[in-house]
Amino acid sequence: MPSLLWRALARLFVAICAVATLATTPLAAQATRPDTLPRDSTRTTRGLERVLVRAFRAADAAPIAQTTVARATVERRSFAQDVPLMLQGTVPSLTAHAETGTNWGYSYLRLRGIDQSRINLSLDGIPLNDPEDQVFYFANFADLAASVQSVQVQRGVGTSSAGTASFAGSINFETRPVGAMARGASAEVQAGSFGARRLMVEGRTGMLPGRVAAYARLSGLRTNGFRDNAGVQGLSGFASAAWMGDRDVIKATVLAGQLTDTLSYLAVPVDQLARNRRINPLTPQETDKFG
Repeated sequence: MPSLLWRALARLFVAICAVATLATTPLAAQATRPDTLPRDSTRTTRGLERVLVRAFRAADAAPIAQTTVARATVERRSFAQDVPLMLQGTVPSLTAHAETGTNWGYSYLRLRGIDQSRINLSLDGIPLNDPEDQVFYFANFADLAASVQSVQVQRGVGTSSAGTASFAGSINFETRPVGAMARGASAEVQAGSFGARRLMVEGRTGMLPGRVAAYARLSGLRTNGFRDNAGVQGLSGFASAAWMGDRDVIKATVLAGQLTDTLSYLAVPVDQLARNRRINPLTPQETDKFG
């Protein structure tokens, strides 16, 4: 009996050693793998900036209902309409409206029928929802889409992230990759119905000596609104600067905005709308201004 016990213990020891060897072999192989990060400075910085975003996003293979709106779509739909109106039509189960009756001004979105106080909104993973009422007011940051590289909308809880609970879902904005943009400057001027006007100027340094890059944008827009006394005037600025090392990124982002508008949030009875589709019960003296 003692010999059988010793033989059993010996076999158990051998089995444990074999399992330990199998468990450590992949780790050892991984530790000796050469660094696969490209040495070219532009490709390196682009890869590092993407790593920052991927930490907060779901991959295509993840079991999460999500839609990623790429830069090409953002550019095509970015004619100064607020982000909720821009996303409407590109993301399933997302609806949006604006108080002014146009695409500018106070705008709101719903995801799966739930209001945006239950939607986790973030910029490069940084929470945007106000801690007091859990809402992010897009009107404060006119022309935000001009500085957005892509948008991922997840429906449902999705990947966990900081900020407001994502009962409806989450929306994560990826800013323009300063390390990958070519040096240059551009401007856009637009005009439309209901007195709509927009001016946007931006500049990009490209990768400078010392692996430093920066990007800045300034936008101004205004509209009289479709509804009576629903004028909006918005100013916003965005700036981002980064230093790119071989394996490290130090990046600072500043986003600021100011809104001046005539309030137009009240609903109107159907019989009054039948007489005047543009009616607004609020007067021109009832205004808002903050940033």
